[in-house]
Amino acid sequence: MFEIIVEEHFSAAHRIEGYSGSCSNLHG
Repeated sequence: MFEIIVEEHFSAAHRIEGYSGSCSNLHG
């Protein structure tokens, strides 16, 4: 359960950063 929460939070935060092109290279 903790893994899901962390993954969901990470995905949401990563999506915003990746949208800007900051982590787009790292996450695909």
